[in-house]
Amino acid sequence: MDNVVLIETTWGDQDIAIQIERTEQMTAATYELSNYIKSLPLTTEQNNTLVSLMVKQVQEAERGAFVQGFKWGMEYEKTAPDE
Repeated sequence: MDNVVLIETTWGDQDIAIQIERTEQMTAATYELSNYIKSLPLTTEQNNTLVSLMVKQVQEAERGAFVQGFKWGMEYEKTAPDE
């Protein structure tokens, strides 16, 4: 999986990229899933399609989580008391 995720921003064409550092648990889960998929009676085309869809789903989940966390951070910054 790609470790760079492009995030579409509200600033128009100024997209930002973030580097995703995946945990050991994520890597272990990926290998476990990969080994399971290898055991399925899929054609090469079916395997490639399945893996491509799973990568897309994970990347969208990462993107959504980042954007939501960023929004929460911005909201917190607006409401946090000044020190």
